[in-house]
Amino acid sequence: GGGWPTRVATLLLTLAAVLCGPCLSVRPAAGAEAPFRVEWVEVRVRHAHYPKYSEIHRVKLEDPFPISDLPISARVVEFIPDFGMDKKTGAVMTRSLKCNNPAVRIVVTDKQGKETTQWAFQSGTRMHPSGQPLYFALMKYKVDFTTAARKKPK
Repeated sequence: GGGWPTRVATLLLTLAAVLCGPCLSVRPAAGAEAPFRVEWVEVRVRHAHYPKYSEIHRVKLEDPFPISDLPISARVVEFIPDFGMDKKTGAVMTRSLKCNNPAVRIVVTDKQGKETTQWAFQSGTRMHPSGQPLYFALMKYKVDFTTAARKKPK
């Protein structure tokens, strides 16, 4: 019942749940694609002990980049358009597909291969793990939200 508007609304909600998961999580199931494509992101690297140190890297997702002359590298592994976090579970999600609070997840790898993860926000919010003097800020990004719309149905 409910006529075609109800059926269309149900279809759209079902499609959003399939594409985006609960709360529009952009961590799709294995083999599935996010409802957008990240062309590149630009991040600023800073060091807590050296306030004048700063470098900017424009990278594609998963491409490692060196950090200064240090024996470590980093890579951006995830883009979240509207960062949110479940207070109970700590699960990261996007609250919408608009870039209201964009963030990227960055993995830093030291010379022994140990990895630490942190988030970089465009808002300037500073989050870095204890013991890790490096921190990042999301400066710019290019994201194509029309990718899903351009895909031909199978």
